[in-house]
Amino acid sequence: MIRTSSPSGNEVEIPGADLYLEGFEGSEPAHILSEPIPDHVPDYQLAESFQTQSIAAMTQTDREHAYNDIHAIPEAKKEDPVLISRSLELLEEEILKRDDNEAYLKAQSLNPAYVGNREFRLMFLRTDRFDVPNAALRMVRHFQIKLDLFGKNRLGRDITQDDMTKEDMEALRDPIVRLLPTRDRAGRAIIHFVSNSANHLFSLEARMRRLFYLFMLSLRDSDTQKRGIVVICCYINNTEIEGLKSGGFDGAWKSPRLALGIPIHIAAVHMGYNSMRWAPVHAILRMTLGIFTRIRFRAHYGSNEEWINNMKSVGIQPEQLPFRTNAENFANLKFLEVHRAKERMKYPKRSRVGVPGPNDVLFGKGSRFQNHVGNVKFRRFIADCRKTYEKTKRGEKQHLIREIVDTVTQSSGLFLKEDDEGWIVVDDAAAAYKVGAVFRTLRTLDG
Repeated sequence: MIRTSSPSGNEVEIPGADLYLEGFEGSEPAHILSEPIPDHVPDYQLAESFQTQSIAAMTQTDREHAYNDIHAIPEAKKEDPVLISRSLELLEEEILKRDDNEAYLKAQSLNPAYVGNREFRLMFLRTDRFDVPNAALRMVRHFQIKLDLFGKNRLGRDITQDDMTKEDMEALRDPIVRLLPTRDRAGRAIIHFVSNSANHLFSLEARMRRLFYLFMLSLRDSDTQKRGIVVICCYINNTEIEGLKSGGFDGAWKSPRLALGIPIHIAAVHMGYNSMRWAPVHAILRMTLGIFTRIRFRAHYGSNEEWINNMKSVGIQPEQLPFRTNAENFANLKFLEVHRAKERMKYPKRSRVGVPGPNDVLFGKGSRFQNHVGNVKFRRFIADCRKTYEKTKRGEKQHLIREIVDTVTQSSGLFLKEDDEGWIVVDDAAAAYKVGAVFRTLRTLDG
């Protein structure tokens, strides 16, 4: 038997819940993502009873806040400057008390300015309503999860698309999970999940890195930090049940664990399905979502038309819901490209990247390199500059070449060379040589 506290501090005893909640409640350590997955799905009635008793233990005020969150009813939220200041002072003290803060301390040693940034730390306090011990737990979990997913070298900075592997980027570009460009009635960001057979092509690690990136991407917006996010899981008219072919509902188990290390207020989770084959996912989410999110979880069973009407009742209009059209998929890719360009403009240049971007110029011979979209753009740009290059005096050609290199980098492009571990960013001298080589090639082709 396990006792789990409601948001108001009341305790709920749930017989049989121990197996599924191991590692989830507030006193547990930071290594939450590495906790083993149970070998069977929780009973649907147990999960329903668990959520019902969690809600019953809430105070009337807690219920009103949850109702407003679920139905996208905005609430006026004022922050007390004295409370903020005092909470920030206590946060470090609370973190240092913990014996599972190794990843946090590693990040702090790598980049103390990043870890100690006031706005960054404030995100964790806001998420846990300035409950300092819970915010401290979330923060140590955050860095442990980041270490598990991305390794030590990326602990002291924001994760960008340049940090992602080839598989990560393929998963990110697939519209199975996307951060929508619109907001709900309460002005909150929306993450939309669907499931199909393509999702099983990606490893669990790639799917978790994708979700970590999208959550943190949404938090670059200050409104999302304050208002939170809504998660939509739509499995209407979908017969591809995650895990039935691959051996386990691993994504459904792991995603709630990852969310416990993200400094984001998940205001509501809505799951829509029209087949009881999805009941196991429903049960897993009810059991494994954190207490604050669990009481904001709602399942909608019925047809697509009923699902759309339910979404309208919680502040999301039909035109906001993606239907996996080619135009929507293209828009999602452009959305990611825009953010990748912003990342390269905002953050220090990486020494290497996992996957080349659309404005990158690749070193190498053969069609794989020459047909890369960045190389095609680059050759066209060089061709447009050719007349100017030919007219430029010999001693001034290098100045023009440097301008061309600067134009590429100012357009968020990089000059990349492949090695056994991925792609290295070459220095300006090598980039300039590449520009000159293309000019010489064009001259040779013209005879």
